[in-house]
Amino acid sequence: MNERFGTKWRSSSQSDAQHYSRRMKIVKKGYQLMDSHQGNKRMAIMKLEKFRSHRGLRWLSDTIKKFEV
Repeated sequence: MNERFGTKWRSSSQSDAQHYSRRMKIVKKGYQLMDSHQGNKRMAIMKLEKFRSHRGLRWLSDTIKKFEV
């Protein structure tokens, strides 16, 4: 969405900006995992899901720094 609309789409509210920021942490970690697994997207997602277990995405975003590649 940033490529299409720039940053204005999320500047309308603080909650939108926070939501976006949390999700981007997860996305960046996913790309990092893909790089460490020769671009295997499925493996990266499985590792994140296993780390997350039954917890929510907010928990994952808040603790993703602890997740080692």
